Amino acid sequence: MIDEDVRNRLNGLIAFYGTEDLASTKRFYGEWLGFPLLVDQGTCLLFGVPGGGSLGFCLHMKVADPPHALFITYVTEDVDRVFSHLAAQGASVIREPTWNEAYV
Repeated sequence: MIDEDVRNRLNGLIAFYGTEDLASTKRFYGEWLGFPLLVDQGTCLLFGVPGGGSLGFCLHMKVADPPHALFITYVTEDVDRVFSHLAAQGASVIREPTWNEAYV
């Protein structure tokens, strides 16, 4: 078990993912979702996430290929409104949101 003092020194989270297109990534997270761009390193972008933590997207990292792709889940009580907003912005839609009893 981790020492309580060590655990208390952990004060945040940054998750990094691969991207092949920083401009599209910046548009989606910065413009469409309104996440603040914290750092632009030229080859990596770092966004703040509402509720805490940060997301980084880097050109030098491998992009996960389906069906083994990574999932990033954003929590909202208004799924339909967020979905409609992103679709109206031109987000690529694979399928509309559906209720899944297996993950309630």
